Amino acid sequence: MPITRSQPICSGGLAVKYLRPLPCALALILALSSLSLAATQTEFAGAVSYVTGSFPIFVTTADLNKDGKMDIIAANNATNNISVLLGNGDGTFQAKIDTPANLAPKSIAVVDFDKDGRLDLVIANAGNEGIVTVLPGRGDGTFKTPVPVTLGGNEISVAAADLNGDGNADIAAIDNSGTGTLWIVLGNGNMTFQTPVAYTTNVSAPTYVALGDLNGDLKNDVVVGNSGTESVAVFLNNGDGTLGTSVTYSTGAFTGPTSVALGDVNLDGKLDLVASVNGHIASLLGNGDGTFQGALFSPVVINGILTLSDLNKDGWLDVAIPNSQTSVLNVMLGNGNGIFVAPQGYSTAAGPTNVAAADFNGDGFPDLVTADFTSVPAETSVLLNAGSSLALTISPVSLKYASQTVGTLSAKQSTKLTNTGAVAITISNVSIAGDFQFTNKCGTTLSPGASCNINVSFQPTAVGTRLGTLTITDTAPGSPHKVSLRGNGM
Repeated sequence: MPITRSQPICSGGLAVKYLRPLPCALALILALSSLSLAATQTEFAGAVSYVTGSFPIFVTTADLNKDGKMDIIAANNATNNISVLLGNGDGTFQAKIDTPANLAPKSIAVVDFDKDGRLDLVIANAGNEGIVTVLPGRGDGTFKTPVPVTLGGNEISVAAADLNGDGNADIAAIDNSGTGTLWIVLGNGNMTFQTPVAYTTNVSAPTYVALGDLNGDLKNDVVVGNSGTESVAVFLNNGDGTLGTSVTYSTGAFTGPTSVALGDVNLDGKLDLVASVNGHIASLLGNGDGTFQGALFSPVVINGILTLSDLNKDGWLDVAIPNSQTSVLNVMLGNGNGIFVAPQGYSTAAGPTNVAAADFNGDGFPDLVTADFTSVPAETSVLLNAGSSLALTISPVSLKYASQTVGTLSAKQSTKLTNTGAVAITISNVSIAGDFQFTNKCGTTLSPGASCNINVSFQPTAVGTRLGTLTITDTAPGSPHKVSLRGNGM
């Protein structure tokens, strides 16, 4: 049975990695008679956990059985297997199906290696066997006999895409033994592979690999996170699956990065690089020619693998990243400029190490799933997105009163508050300044779809123009909200 965990707590893959930037269009509508605050926040329901194999260290998502519903795949580091949880399409999942995956699986990429229309997996094995493991998919959530691909060293991260333009999926893997190696393995399109080619990262402790077209030549380039030098290394693709000399970019004087992801965070049509470093998210905006600008930093307490996704559907990519020490998943919304807002934290099962995003219940909003490494029993945590959850409309946003004799009280006028979101809004305070009085009919909670009025009267204390402000403090975006007040004393 799934286990429901606590609601959000406030704190201050097939992860979405775009091979090409996605076009987006944003619109902002200003109404003269009312103020409508679009939801720039989002909310997630309490985590529901599903049993996996022991010590799940990585999780990703894909539709493995081609039923149009997203499934979960977890790499189980201690039981040397992967667990598949088939999705029901309503945000719930079936019991796990386990498949052997060789020693110490640590990372998963999903791709169709043999072009049979059935998704396959490639798994980085961190057991010092010097291999990655390919699992040919049957198209029903189960897999055929594992195919080991010998590389060397200790593989900790893997990605897959077409690197040489032949239409076949290829493999990029990171070996963190010695000075660190990036392995490129070209696929033949039939579940066999060519001789691996090694590229040195020239650093100890490379951590993560990601693929994407960084210079607009329609070839997938390679990015490697290097925690030993607090940097990322960019390898541009020569177009035939070979790579040019790496160029290194600093991610700041912080330990890490522990992970990297690619996405167009500022909507300029160029892939940007986002990395998780100790205490920060580092964003390096892409120039579109394979080079990057200096890092921008957004503070957050983290030590996990991040994912990028537009979680609140405002057109800007957001960050989700776990903290295994506190068993919290942090969500940081993007501003469209490479900076991410202060995190909102959500409880998970124990020790989340990475997170993936996908729409599990068909509502159009990305949901989240974490790999909870130290959970007992071993689990993944699923957090469903509440959608466009926090939105408050206030109308009108200004009140004007006819001339009123000094010391007398005018007839009341009202401003209306409407919760147009999916989550209750808490009203913590209503105050007024100037020669005005108010009666609060809203209480402390405004349920989704509900409306309430705040009544305001004018009582001038002197002759002439009198100005005031009604201030509403609440949990909706843009708080505190203000209504301007104007009257004339006579």
